[in-house]
Amino acid sequence: MLFNSPEFILIFIPIVLLFASLTQKYISKEANIYLIILSSVFFYGFWNISYVPLLVGSVLFNFLIHKKIKDSRVLITGLIINIFVLLFFKYTNFFIDNLSLILDKKFTNYNIALPLAISFFTFQQIAFIVDSYKNKTTKFSIQEYMLFITFFPQLIAGPIVRFHQFIPQLKSNKLNISLENISIGIVIFSIGLFKKVVLADQLGMVSDNVFLHSNQYSLSFFESWGGVLAFTFQIYFDFSGYSDMAIGLGQFFGIKLPLNFNSPYKSKSIIDFWRRWHISLSSFLKEYIYIPLGGNRKGTYIKYLNILVVMIIGGVWHGAGWNFILWGFSHGILLIINHEINRHNLKIFLPTFVKQIITFLIVTINWVLFRSENLLSIKNVYSGMIGQNGFYLDHRLAKFLPFTSSLIVFEGLHIGSFDLRGVFYIVISILIISLFSNTNEIINKKEKSLINLKFDFNIRGTIYLATILFLSILFMFNVPKTEFLYFNF
Repeated sequence: MLFNSPEFILIFIPIVLLFASLTQKYISKEANIYLIILSSVFFYGFWNISYVPLLVGSVLFNFLIHKKIKDSRVLITGLIINIFVLLFFKYTNFFIDNLSLILDKKFTNYNIALPLAISFFTFQQIAFIVDSYKNKTTKFSIQEYMLFITFFPQLIAGPIVRFHQFIPQLKSNKLNISLENISIGIVIFSIGLFKKVVLADQLGMVSDNVFLHSNQYSLSFFESWGGVLAFTFQIYFDFSGYSDMAIGLGQFFGIKLPLNFNSPYKSKSIIDFWRRWHISLSSFLKEYIYIPLGGNRKGTYIKYLNILVVMIIGGVWHGAGWNFILWGFSHGILLIINHEINRHNLKIFLPTFVKQIITFLIVTINWVLFRSENLLSIKNVYSGMIGQNGFYLDHRLAKFLPFTSSLIVFEGLHIGSFDLRGVFYIVISILIISLFSNTNEIINKKEKSLINLKFDFNIRGTIYLATILFLSILFMFNVPKTEFLYFNF
């Protein structure tokens, strides 16, 4: 069941909200916890019921670890088992395939299916047991913990929620369902839905076509850049769209989920980018891997080694493939270069918008590593981006680019991968990201890691909301539904 599907929006959410409201009014707010847990488990099992025992078992195991956490050996045992389960399901096939290649011997590939959300709920529980060991958690019940992990708005693709960001809210408001919370939640959810179905899915058609053919054909300059830019905007609108919908759904129940994106493509450096992109993952990697490794306390070289290790782990977390390892490694090197520039106080006197453009281009070039399925695809895309394969464009674009026939060859290529639709959505994406406020700014202002949710329901805001909601529903019913990209990670 997808957030961007009619059955979720028109059936699941209304039913859950109706029963939760009745339960809150006529029974107790505490009873709502059980109701939302059952709804969340149903939501998860709707994808594949065979993995429900894994989710429930993981929750119960980590709750029991928490009970015995005073002993460091218990913590280590908990960490090992959590990491082992994640490695088994996510990386067994990757290890087998590479072992077969190295030893030139065929080993059995077990085709182990990846359980939905295992990366997210595993990291969330690793953070929890570490916090418990450090006495950063307060008293709570098994049902509160179960809801903390399984809460369906954030279960599938985050944000990665910390104990102090969730459990205290249950203690104070016990899932406060109100008209105000629902109205604000609808605003945030609608913005996320627009990002997903109107922008990300359309951009995905362009980028998928380019990268699919990059395994077989040489790409021209414009095709390569068009496909990479389309993916650059697709992954942002797709994942930030999911995060907005998750925050909006949480608000329905009076739960404030942490901000996960803060205009990352307006970053002025790579360091700034990682403060703005997938904030909950960046925070996790810093606090639970980088700092325990020593952070910046053991000298410059160890600091840089720690950065490289953390970014490679971040890359591997996204998927079992050398492309993710290369992507993480590349960002690690870029962060080290950025820190070196800062360390030597090498001030670069450039206008802010120039720094933003340079950072954006660096991030875009690195998305090739993330999106490509193999080394051949990476090579073909990069070759096209530097113009090695010529400057071809779809013949239908010729009338929009007069006086360029001496520079650009217009013809109907066998790929047909980058056409007027691609140009349109890339231009629209650039305008939206450059000129419009992000979701947090639209709603109001942030309060550290949580957002202080308010919305000015004036005529202008109402027209804005109605327009994006209308377009979203129109696209939702007329365009094939697609999963969120981070469902695969």
